[in-house]
Amino acid sequence: MDDFKLQLAFQAMSTVTTPLQALKIYEKNFNVLKDWRFICASGDDHGPFKLKNKVIDDVVGIRSIFKGQSLWVIDASMVEKEGTVPYLAGTGIYFDSNAASYIYTH
Repeated sequence: MDDFKLQLAFQAMSTVTTPLQALKIYEKNFNVLKDWRFICASGDDHGPFKLKNKVIDDVVGIRSIFKGQSLWVIDASMVEKEGTVPYLAGTGIYFDSNAASYIYTH
């Protein structure tokens, strides 16, 4: 695999502002990204995985590490299949290169 093409694809994926933009870049760079999974946070609740952030009182709250109201998973399964794609939570290994702490600010 050409490491430079992979780096360019990663850079492109890290500069998008919406999950739709991320999906388009993933599809365009599918040959180099097909073994990678991206989690994109969205400011709206249209994503398949809803984020439940709740303030219980002035001191206690439940908060996701992701910003936004929902998450999208972009990977080869999502791009290659039509309809619902099942995902099991907690089965992946993720590294933080601005991913978990900042994914999107929307």
